[in-house]
Amino acid sequence: VDVRRRAAARKAGGFLISDAVELLQLASDGCDVTDVEELVWSEEASLVPVSSPQAHKEAVGMRVYSLKLNGCSVLIVGNDLTHRVASMGVMECKTFVAACERAEKMQTPLLFLNASSGARLGVDEAMKKMLTFAEDGKLVAGGMEVSSVSNPNADYGVPSLSACGATARAYSRLYDHGMCVTVCIGRAVGIGAYLARLGRRTIQVAQTPIILTGQAALNKVLGKDVYESNAQLGGPQIMHQNGVTHLTASNCLEAMKQAVNWMEWKTRVEAKEPARPVPPEGDGALSPAQLVDVLFDAGSFVEVQRAWAKSVVCGRARLNGRAVGVIATQTATTELVVPADPGDFSTSERRIQHPGCLWLPDSAAKTAEALEDMGREHLPIIILANWRGFSGGLRDLFEGVLQAGSGIVEGLRKYPAPVFVYIPRGAELRGGAWVVLDKQINEHGNIQILMDPSARGGILEPEGTAEIRFKKTAIREWMERDGADEKEYPKYRAGALRFCDSHDRAEALLAQQVIDGVVDLADARGFLTKKLNELLLQ
Repeated sequence: VDVRRRAAARKAGGFLISDAVELLQLASDGCDVTDVEELVWSEEASLVPVSSPQAHKEAVGMRVYSLKLNGCSVLIVGNDLTHRVASMGVMECKTFVAACERAEKMQTPLLFLNASSGARLGVDEAMKKMLTFAEDGKLVAGGMEVSSVSNPNADYGVPSLSACGATARAYSRLYDHGMCVTVCIGRAVGIGAYLARLGRRTIQVAQTPIILTGQAALNKVLGKDVYESNAQLGGPQIMHQNGVTHLTASNCLEAMKQAVNWMEWKTRVEAKEPARPVPPEGDGALSPAQLVDVLFDAGSFVEVQRAWAKSVVCGRARLNGRAVGVIATQTATTELVVPADPGDFSTSERRIQHPGCLWLPDSAAKTAEALEDMGREHLPIIILANWRGFSGGLRDLFEGVLQAGSGIVEGLRKYPAPVFVYIPRGAELRGGAWVVLDKQINEHGNIQILMDPSARGGILEPEGTAEIRFKKTAIREWMERDGADEKEYPKYRAGALRFCDSHDRAEALLAQQVIDGVVDLADARGFLTKKLNELLLQ
């Protein structure tokens, strides 16, 4: 039986859920997987050890496994791709909710292997076999008129939809109060798609769609074959670019390896030296990749949501073996590709250039979401800041840059772990970008702002400040005071810029107590390591 099911699961693009433990063993690179136990929903005790595995396979598609990975408890929950097309009936939903509640209560990481065709569609099969017409044309079954069918044991229809609502609540709550990782091993339709979003930390295997409605149903509504496949609607080329998917994988084994890495992320490991030495001065601002290479342990950085909102880089790294969150400004110009919708003939593909060092609606939203995710994991964060401000054009405001920027404030206001805002060599932090990162934002006093000696901070760049506060008239008054000739105007104009710039230098801001330290990039790794250790020991 399992051989046939295994073949059917592979045909559906995933794997048989009963093989999950074995796949986890392969993915964990020789780590010990012990104390494996299958659990089943019970009205008396929520989840209990299964007594009849084969009978359970036939009755319920949602499966739960409890195990220990390197001595740490882990729960695996997932739908059987071969059981009633992986639909979510009432019992599947009850089992999923119980798994979430157990994971929250025991503070156990939960690995959700997401494969769902949505709420279960069905009718009363027993009554269907008795259907006939009365002489007056009324529909009857078993001698009784059929007008309203109510089956108290129905696991389909609206009872299924209601149960799906309970799964959404449970998984959303687990995201708030526990640790969960979602691996989409098969199609995630309807409630499956919502669960992929609600739990965040989503890993999508290639060609596994995350969609609300199948392409066949959409084509029927449109009256023509517009969409070619479910993957066209919700494959990684869509869901990774819009931020629903955090990581992508070419196959299920790779996805499971990523999931294991995520669940073990907070475990401290042996420190490694950075990938490269600090480059010599004079090359201007460094790219996010260069900063990561000189500050963090070699090979430790894992970027998430890489294809979405590329003007900010978010991920996790290790600083001297300790896990930290990383948010960094992208200094280069990036390109946003908005695909054409085959279902809307008025659309066409658009390519939009986004400048670096600027928070846009999507990158501000990505920053806010990263703060929310990392805050749930209580990760210390290092923000490598090089923002000139927020984009504020009409389209930007229409697309929600103000809301997204406010989300950054909300994320930092309640952030529960240390936050280091480091303005590195050649970088600047100005205007609204400074405001949303300021150390007074956090209600626990967890934010510290550090600057490289060559970095700058202020409302406007010197040229902008001079246009308003050191205008031509003021420059000429200065020249008259000094008895300078008109041909010396460029010299005095440059002096005015230098004067404005002197207000934005690290030494000035430290004296004003709006930053916490001046730290050269060459010393930043050691300083951050020492400071973080001190804070975490308090």
